[in-house]
Amino acid sequence: MEELKRAFDKLHSFNEENTKQMESLLKKFAHHSRDFQKRIVIRYGDTIKMVEVSDVAYFYTQEKINYLCTHADLRYPVDHNLDELEHMLDPSVFFRINRQFIVNIHAIDKMLAWSKSRVKVVLRPPSKEDTIVSTERSPHFKGWLTGNG
Repeated sequence: MEELKRAFDKLHSFNEENTKQMESLLKKFAHHSRDFQKRIVIRYGDTIKMVEVSDVAYFYTQEKINYLCTHADLRYPVDHNLDELEHMLDPSVFFRINRQFIVNIHAIDKMLAWSKSRVKVVLRPPSKEDTIVSTERSPHFKGWLTGNG
């Protein structure tokens, strides 16, 4: 009887593990099958401009206005807030490091260890504000850097 109980326990744990693996695969598949924003339309004054998302180094908030900064260090106001942008952008390329910044992995120049296991990110082009990964996002950030985030 004890042997039968161990067999059922083993089967139960095997099914739980398979279920977790299937859920993980489904999330990854759903993530990769989504269409992410390819361009951002910018309006300033009477001018309307289109910016390729691949040209964006980072998005940031300054004095309650949202901006994007291109790899060429051109800065434009954007109509979307960072919460909206976070869902529009490919999370394998862009990561929200704190309440003020969403960064492109290709804009990271270097990283420095900071207090409370946080990370200071030095961006290219540079930001006038400190770009420090928040404490709660640090573990996810490190996973994102390795492609496992």
